[in-house]
Amino acid sequence: MFYDELEAVVRTVSVRDYLVVAGDFNAKTGREWNSYPENIGRYGKGDLNSNGKQLLEFCNRQGLVLTNTLFRHKMAHRTTWESPAHHADHARKNPYRNVIDYIMVRKELRHTIQDSRSHNGLQTYTDHRLVRTTFNLERIFTKKSRKQENIDMEELNDHVIKAKYAVNVELRLWTEKIPGKREIIKKLQLRRNGT
Repeated sequence: MFYDELEAVVRTVSVRDYLVVAGDFNAKTGREWNSYPENIGRYGKGDLNSNGKQLLEFCNRQGLVLTNTLFRHKMAHRTTWESPAHHADHARKNPYRNVIDYIMVRKELRHTIQDSRSHNGLQTYTDHRLVRTTFNLERIFTKKSRKQENIDMEELNDHVIKAKYAVNVELRLWTEKIPGKREIIKKLQLRRNGT
């Protein structure tokens, strides 16, 4: 029921908008990065519970990533909840801690995240810790603008100009990241050589 309502809200946000979903999900996602590599980082804690499974399924359907599982920090800066029982019973050296609060963004914007972690020691009246994610806003709001070149298609009938254009395209292919560019370059070379 909760995730159905949350999905309905998330679907109202345009894919062009920067979406951040954050909160206490009471979900232990554990170290499930093998099962959900697009949605969770390598730095979870503990074992997956049923709420964690629901959260990861939600992230998978909506294309979201759990930011506070992406960065290697000491355990105290990964965990977001600490059992209040530890303070009453000092018999245990380390407190019971879990990661149950998350900040999520669309996985296409994962490259904009510089850091994400929890913070201890803040004067709050809760057993949860503040979770903070740092974004690189320049990567979000800076658009690369390229000058559009107008090509006179009639000039391509000239074999010299056509060969120069093919070489220029081939050079661009080598310098830019384009999937399958080796096959494209081979085809261009074959056409240029007349075979």
